[in-house]
Amino acid sequence: MQRGSQFWNALLKAARPLRDGFRMRIGNGETSFWYEDWLGTGPLYNSVFVVDIHDTALRICDLWDNQSWHLQHLYTVLPVELQGTIQATNFHLNEDILYLITWAPNLSGCYTVKDGYKWLREQELYVQYLAGSEYQRDSRTGSRGGYKSLVIFSLLQFGFFGVEGMQFVSSKNGRRSLWHCPSEGEVALNVDGSSLGNPCLAGFGGLVRDHKGEWILGFMGGVGMSDILQVELLAILHGLRLVWNCGYRRVRCFTDSMLALKLIKNTTSLLHQYAPIIVDIKHWMAQDWSLSIVHILREGNQCANHLAKLGSSSNSRLQVLQLAPPSLLPMLLADSCGTLFPRV
Repeated sequence: MQRGSQFWNALLKAARPLRDGFRMRIGNGETSFWYEDWLGTGPLYNSVFVVDIHDTALRICDLWDNQSWHLQHLYTVLPVELQGTIQATNFHLNEDILYLITWAPNLSGCYTVKDGYKWLREQELYVQYLAGSEYQRDSRTGSRGGYKSLVIFSLLQFGFFGVEGMQFVSSKNGRRSLWHCPSEGEVALNVDGSSLGNPCLAGFGGLVRDHKGEWILGFMGGVGMSDILQVELLAILHGLRLVWNCGYRRVRCFTDSMLALKLIKNTTSLLHQYAPIIVDIKHWMAQDWSLSIVHILREGNQCANHLAKLGSSSNSRLQVLQLAPPSLLPMLLADSCGTLFPRV
């Protein structure tokens, strides 16, 4: 009995720091705004004096529309600092994706023994926990490590979301790159994301051109603090939606993100951190049109990259551009002339 109690207490002690690696993936936004820890800092009702009775049933999707927050609808008074934190938080809702608890340090959302071990080591919690008697020979078992090593090993074996592996291959063929013009009757959609850090202030952008390289329209937007994969995926999503709504049915879409391309072309776990965006992209891919999404080297995608960088400093979640920004005109001219750019 004493042995089981010792093991259980040690298991609980090790579980607390490991639990910090799990986060809620919002999904369809049906999550309670007040009573679920969707922000990662604890349920919001703990941060206010009282939740007004009119607000108790509010869900995230009632206040966030994939573009902006509508906190003005609240009857409850939020602290100014909390308002700022919420306004700086963004995600993509998808009605077909349920909210789930996922493993945050891994974009796949899947927890593995290796992930848990790495998480504890990076926080120096593994070493702190095992320091002391665990390195002495256990008098009862004759082995090193004792109960604490056994606890860590047992705890890490809880593969809460299964083991899922993915390989991403990137090749660099050739020494020069250029923009790929579409065939006559097609339009080219170039998209890109920009993040000066990972995560950091990030944005996306893209443009639509005809077979002569002439500008048709463009778009850009900022998402605040994010990582590069999210904005690469958002660039594809907003680009596909834009060209479809504008009536184009023969489209070649170019992205320089091999990872984003792999995620949208292969089967992706619904546990993935960006599954809501990926599912929306696949929805547009399945429409009745002639659409191809292909990889382009980043040197041939400079116009989209320029718009993405402008988007990262923009206060607008999504801005459609009828005219090309003046700073983009030299790049448009270079692409239309078939300029070859040396690979970096």
